[in-house]
Amino acid sequence: MARFIKTIFLLLIMMPFLTASAQIKIYVSPNGHDQAIGNNEHPIASFERAQQMARQTNPSSSVQVIFKKGIYYLPNTILFTEKDSKINNATITYSAEQEGSAIISGGAQLKTNWKLYKNGIYVTEVKPNTKIDQLYINGERQNMARYPNAQVGKNVFDAWDLNHEAKFDSLADVLLPSRVTNWKHPEGGFIHAMQAYLWGDMHWRITGKDEKNKLLLEGGWQNNRPSAMHPVFRMAENIFEELDAPGEWFLNEKTDQLFYFPKNEATLSTSKVEIVRLTHLIEFNGTISQPVSKIQLKGYALLRYLYSANTNIFRNRLNLKLGLSVRCIQD
Repeated sequence: MARFIKTIFLLLIMMPFLTASAQIKIYVSPNGHDQAIGNNEHPIASFERAQQMARQTNPSSSVQVIFKKGIYYLPNTILFTEKDSKINNATITYSAEQEGSAIISGGAQLKTNWKLYKNGIYVTEVKPNTKIDQLYINGERQNMARYPNAQVGKNVFDAWDLNHEAKFDSLADVLLPSRVTNWKHPEGGFIHAMQAYLWGDMHWRITGKDEKNKLLLEGGWQNNRPSAMHPVFRMAENIFEELDAPGEWFLNEKTDQLFYFPKNEATLSTSKVEIVRLTHLIEFNGTISQPVSKIQLKGYALLRYLYSANTNIFRNRLNLKLGLSVRCIQD
């Protein structure tokens, strides 16, 4: 009897620790519902709701958030702070049920109603204030309207082979006034150029043009070896009048119209159209006194995030990003 009472006493002492160490599982599915309880049979639908539920758990309890196969579009960047952290030996793990099967996307799927505009170009209306940095058709990235046009296999701005002996051709120059005169509203376009001695690339935003059809530019400071533009390796992007090749697109933000030159007209009406919205998909934001800790992310595919968080870079086409940001702020 005494041994029985002692056993019960030990179990009562250990109960809080057993409860605290028990792992909680939350299931997420694109076919779920955020009002569901979040188990395997009744999953929730969004990363945001999963984070809310995980935050409500005991900080000493380990949590596993399991994402089923599918695409999860983020309306906003997921921000982890000290509120998400665990203590003692507890951890929180956000993972795909099968590695690579859960896709976290900073994009959005557009509803389109394509109509023929002219010369093989189609147009659809988009919601007011829509911003498009990248456009994907059936998962394939398309080109912003540009000059010169992109060519498969070229390694300098998708238009040239790198050649230190390249010769200037004034008739092909992107800054040629007779070309610029055809650009009614170049403001909002971009100029990309290699540094004069090929020490990297530089980028400018077009703010307008003068009476002599010389472009007014802002930028060019992205390279730590400043120089003039390379005379050959330079291109223009986001110019409506240069929408002249299959796979190119242009967004008119004033009229809320998206123009697109399809690679395949026959399948355009049924194509999946996605745009990029977010600069970062996930951020860890902690301080020295309140760090973010005991959080793991595993097995996701990260898609559809903007070229750069810094608008001064002006669509740096050579800049690679992972879609994640880690920030530690000095107290």
